[in-house]
Amino acid sequence: MSYLDGILVKRLSLFLYLSLVFACPFTSKCRADWSPHVKGSVEQIYDSNIFLDPQGVKGRKSRSDFRTNLGTTIGLTNQTKYRVLSIDYSPTYSLFVKNGGESYLRHTARLDLVQDLDEHLFFYIQDHFDYNQEAQSLNQESTAVNYGREKNITNDSEMGLVYGFGPEDSVKIFYYDNRLIYLNDSNRSFERYNYVGNDDSVEYGPGAEIEYWLNVRNGLSLSYQWQRIDYKIEPSKRVDHVDLGYLHRWSPKTLFRIDYIFDNVRSFGHLAPDYKIHQTQAGLERSISPSLSFSIMAGYYHRSMDEMDLKSPEDIKYNFDTSKNDGFMGHLEMQYEREHWSAKMTAESGVRLEFNDYNNRGYTPYRSIRIDMNYEFSYRLNGVAGIGYTYENSPDTATALLEKDHRVETYYASCSLTYLIKKWLQCKLSYTYNDQSETSLRQYELGYNDHVFLFNLTAFYDWMRHGGKSKGNHDSDTRYSRATTSI
Repeated sequence: MSYLDGILVKRLSLFLYLSLVFACPFTSKCRADWSPHVKGSVEQIYDSNIFLDPQGVKGRKSRSDFRTNLGTTIGLTNQTKYRVLSIDYSPTYSLFVKNGGESYLRHTARLDLVQDLDEHLFFYIQDHFDYNQEAQSLNQESTAVNYGREKNITNDSEMGLVYGFGPEDSVKIFYYDNRLIYLNDSNRSFERYNYVGNDDSVEYGPGAEIEYWLNVRNGLSLSYQWQRIDYKIEPSKRVDHVDLGYLHRWSPKTLFRIDYIFDNVRSFGHLAPDYKIHQTQAGLERSISPSLSFSIMAGYYHRSMDEMDLKSPEDIKYNFDTSKNDGFMGHLEMQYEREHWSAKMTAESGVRLEFNDYNNRGYTPYRSIRIDMNYEFSYRLNGVAGIGYTYENSPDTATALLEKDHRVETYYASCSLTYLIKKWLQCKLSYTYNDQSETSLRQYELGYNDHVFLFNLTAFYDWMRHGGKSKGNHDSDTRYSRATTSI
């Protein structure tokens, strides 16, 4: 058995074991609440830059390619008065025309469980497994790139307990584990890490959150999270994260809040910086009408860096850029909904820690704006369009130390039409454009320009909707909508 096969078997076996443990119904009544579902899809894609690389990858035939995805999803849903469980497994085979060596079988699996333990106490577990060699994550907020389309496994899991001790008062304790493992060691080198930043990583740790309302108008929130990030090449890191908030309800439709956020970052390598980040912001959330709502926050962040502990005279004290240690942080979100269409605008500015993605840029001040629109032309036809821009600057990377700057700018635009042919069959046409410019490191040019045209045909079948019967009284039980949003 190969190393890749061993990894897949271990991860999928653990996922199936957890699925069986939590999926096993405890009474005969529960069996009637199982709802299997299956979905099959065929996608035809033209991608102008499958590697998201400015000049392609050496030895490849072409950056542009036609691609066919053949996928299916097999899943089970169990919903009773005391449990909501969802299990899905989705294999997808991708076939490339020009770059046949890039063809592969992708595996994704998901487990979500919310289980009542008492009238006010419930347990939850979430696990998402993904084996892929895509050039970019499906997470729309991430701009990190998997240069070279290296095979990798990601597994994100979290479990915890939530206790509600009042109408809006709750305590949550949890533990999470997020892993990114590359499966091709031929490119694992310190030089390549400096070039693109990708490295095996494991991010894990416990946390706790509490929200308590002193009275109808005034409330407090407090959260603490301990994080440890271990890498294969880069030194490990530890982060202590504290978030303290005060909430004031001016009216049933207006909520004012003040937050103080503190991050203490410690690196176990003596050439990596230790620092603390202080963030303070205030703002409000308001629902103006059933159609219009908005939220706005504004504040300031400051990073203080500790003196580096040099272990020997040969150590070099890097001059990290401190000009980006202070800045404005803010958040603006406006949403407007009508009967047949909706629009949403989101603008953000601040700082984030990127320790567990394809590029691991660490401390990163950023600003972004995104506008999305949805229009329902008819019962069968729906359209979606969006544009966005993100600016990031990471002063702690190897690129920033050598080139005095590490800037990443990304422009995004997309549009799609989805048509419901039958109740069980739909098709989709979409176009996506991405343009990213990035500070280059010496001879390595970074950034990309990409156009993607997609046609998708999806068939789905849900036994519960097509003649299945359920004895559970799901409509009367509203606890899980609150439970899943609180998770």
